[in-house]
Amino acid sequence: MRALLLILIFFEMSAPAMGEVPHQLHYNGYLVNAVGEAIDCTDPIQCEESYDITFRLYTDGVAEASLWQETHSAVAVYNGSFHTILGSVETINPGTLSDTLWLGIQVNDNTELEPRQKVVSAVYALRADQASIAVNANQLGGIDASEYASNTLLTLVQSDLTNLQESLTLLQSNATTDINNIQSTIANLQTSLSDLTASLGTVATEGLPSDLADGDDDSLGALACAEGQVPMFNSGAWGCVDAPSGPQGPAGVTGPQGPQGPQGPQGPSSVSSITGSFVGLCSAGIGSFGCTCGGGTRFMWVIEGTSLCQVQSFGTTTVSVTKQSATASCKAACFK
Repeated sequence: MRALLLILIFFEMSAPAMGEVPHQLHYNGYLVNAVGEAIDCTDPIQCEESYDITFRLYTDGVAEASLWQETHSAVAVYNGSFHTILGSVETINPGTLSDTLWLGIQVNDNTELEPRQKVVSAVYALRADQASIAVNANQLGGIDASEYASNTLLTLVQSDLTNLQESLTLLQSNATTDINNIQSTIANLQTSLSDLTASLGTVATEGLPSDLADGDDDSLGALACAEGQVPMFNSGAWGCVDAPSGPQGPAGVTGPQGPQGPQGPQGPSSVSSITGSFVGLCSAGIGSFGCTCGGGTRFMWVIEGTSLCQVQSFGTTTVSVTKQSATASCKAACFK
């Protein structure tokens, strides 16, 4: 078996269809013998020796266990150059690949060529469908599609923005109206304040006069008003005047009934009833008089002028009366 030397020319991605992630690699190499002569075996059947080439992928340059391997039998070599498609025999699973890969190549039963070749750039496209930013079509930049705005959501947002703009316009209009109302209210208050200021007296707007604000040294201290008089400022000077009578107040509450007074002296006995025949009248003129009825008279009684005629004494046939007025007319009735 002749010693071989393989020189890596390049390997590149190969995709079976547009838009799909390629899982195969084009590999072009250059194969020479131990003395540097290019091997030429365009028809492996006619060649003295055919060439089976085994390819392996490792995590580093010295690892014993490979991540993937496949063997291409009877590879045609054209004046040293050959071409294979890695992954055409054994599928390359991107999920099993590491971030750093090394390619090992073995020709026929010879030991694996050294050193292993570090795979750069192009092979990493095999892991595109396993990358965190392209695990599936539902992510973009590592963010789930559900977290992006949809057309429906954008339409709703646009509608909300339109409603918000209308609300802001209405709010601005209302604010302008409110400002105008506030300004009108302020103007009215200023007018009312001016009217109030004009209606206030001097003391309210300018304070106490100097003769009142300097303590007791003023003209009021010298006034000596009599009882029932009050100080009054008239014609530029203070003086004492009679206090005007106020209006009559309302009637007070009726007081409680007083205690009963002592009993008076007993008056003359009265005739409880009048019986007998009427004899006649006895009358007298001015002054005290005595009235005498005819014989057989039992008693007499004053029947006229009782309010001005005071009976002094009664007899069997006479009655003594004192007149309270010279013009009073007193009469007594005689009964028997």
